[in-house]
Amino acid sequence: MAKPVERQVLHQAYDLLSRRNTWTYGTWARDRYDDPCHWLSDHATRWSAYGALAKFAAERTKGLGDRGALLLAMRAEFRCCAIRGTMRTINDTVGYWAVMRLTESGLSRHAPVSVPHGKAGVVFLREEAARLQVLLADFI
Repeated sequence: MAKPVERQVLHQAYDLLSRRNTWTYGTWARDRYDDPCHWLSDHATRWSAYGALAKFAAERTKGLGDRGALLLAMRAEFRCCAIRGTMRTINDTVGYWAVMRLTESGLSRHAPVSVPHGKAGVVFLREEAARLQVLLADFI
């Protein structure tokens, strides 16, 4: 059975970032002079977690532009955490090892997260925040 496309993107980003010298923070990508650049630039040599997701999502969303890539990257991020923007925040404030642990948790999920509506959604997000706190306790 084929892996869902967002899981494939997450796996490729994890493989890229597993070499620490390809990771950055504070911007989505950097060139060899450490200057910020677009995550799809041929000059990019280091990526943030979200920049790496967008880079590999773009390969699967050709013709849809940056927006299509970012939407797929967001779906890949959602496998790691149901709270939008968490990957970028963890990347820029907590650091490399926390990003890797968060990505590993997303890869270990067998199905994408489904957030319920109403009061159940509030309870779910509270539980998700608690899960993140335990998962990243070593780093924060």
